[in-house]
Amino acid sequence: MITGVSVVAITYLLTNLAYLYLLPMDQLAASDKPAADAMGALFSWGADGVAALVALSVFGTIAIYTLTAPRIYFRMASDKVFFPQLARIHSEWRTPVTAIAFQSIWALVLLFFFQTFADLITYVVFVDVIFHVLTCASVFVFRRREKLGLPNSKGHEEEDGYRTLGFPVVPAFYVLSLIVFLALTLAAAPPWTTFSGLGLLAIGCLVYWLFDRRRKLDVSGSE
Repeated sequence: MITGVSVVAITYLLTNLAYLYLLPMDQLAASDKPAADAMGALFSWGADGVAALVALSVFGTIAIYTLTAPRIYFRMASDKVFFPQLARIHSEWRTPVTAIAFQSIWALVLLFFFQTFADLITYVVFVDVIFHVLTCASVFVFRRREKLGLPNSKGHEEEDGYRTLGFPVVPAFYVLSLIVFLALTLAAAPPWTTFSGLGLLAIGCLVYWLFDRRRKLDVSGSE
């Protein structure tokens, strides 16, 4: 994992250095497609080549979300914290077919609603980063439970798990960096893209709370 992150970080830095070398600063600041413009400055086919690579990358991302997101809906439905229909498995293919159909329909709704790729990316990344913040911040909660010997969600005391390198400085720095990113996105992006994400997140929390409350009532009633 450390090697993979290091390779990505170094590649990203070298790519940005190439942008700075190939394009004047004013042109780079005004560009909404710096990779294509930079490659276009080197080769006549450079811009088209980058566009093809971007399209290929988009297809790869679509495949990832098509494979992963429906499994989340399926698992939540199986745990009775989402609509139970999404837990249905295809009799022949053994795939969560209803959850996949739901994901596909929702993707089309987002495309028609946001219309531009840039606005859609802003909406997705903004909400995604919020969950990154919550996930990393949970490290502090688990460490606190471990220190106090508090039970976890399953009623057992927290076990001594993976030790985070540089704790608490490294996760705190990461959380702070993401919070700064969220603040900058709120300031720079069209308000309706970010606030629509916050609104949907609030609705999701409410829906989850209602399903979870009903699940707990069913469990207590059966006991």
